[in-house]
Amino acid sequence: MGLQCTAPKLLVCGLWLGLLTACGGTGGSTPPSESSIATLAGLVPSFGSLTPAFDPSVTTYTIETGRLAPTLRFTPTVREPSATVVVQGLPTASTVASPPVPLALGPTPVTLEVTAGDGVTQERYIVVVLRASLADPEAYVKAPAPVRSQQFGSAVALSGDTLVVGARNESSSAMGIGGDPHDSARPISGAVFVFVRTARTSTQQAHLKASTPDPLHHFGASVALSGDN
Repeated sequence: MGLQCTAPKLLVCGLWLGLLTACGGTGGSTPPSESSIATLAGLVPSFGSLTPAFDPSVTTYTIETGRLAPTLRFTPTVREPSATVVVQGLPTASTVASPPVPLALGPTPVTLEVTAGDGVTQERYIVVVLRASLADPEAYVKAPAPVRSQQFGSAVALSGDTLVVGARNESSSAMGIGGDPHDSARPISGAVFVFVRTARTSTQQAHLKASTPDPLHHFGASVALSGDN
């Protein structure tokens, strides 16, 4: 039954209806303003994958990394532009990678705090990074065409996620970058193999030979890296 007002009660009813109007009607709730939203719309680590996959309603995740990953960066995206993010105590702009977060061997909890534009509402996300311990093997890498005495691994250089391995006695006739490493037409000409790590998996990126791979050149007897180059 609707609200009815008789003449004697008109003043009281008017006051009551005024209060209902000021409070937003007789029912329902007012949605939160955008300035009070402290939610991430996305979160991307510099390598590895979040488990489970990112969902704004989920606030706890894990990531597995190898022990050769001493740091990790996070790129958060806020849902509301006025919100701000702090990653492990380091202010980080939305859609921009955070400063490197140092990782201990074993688990490292990383906290991401989102503060809404109102400066009051906050949400906290936690990512536990599981970095392999010294007891865990980091990787097992072999040449794509392993041949006895090619001395794969006689020279090694590692920088960031890039690993180069020299094989000073590799004997294929390939030249430059790429080519077929499975023949043995240029004995002991040498080669270099390039691997790139993603999380805890390393994949071959390139097979390098001299432009003129002559026998006994021992290309790859020494290798070096600067950054990822």
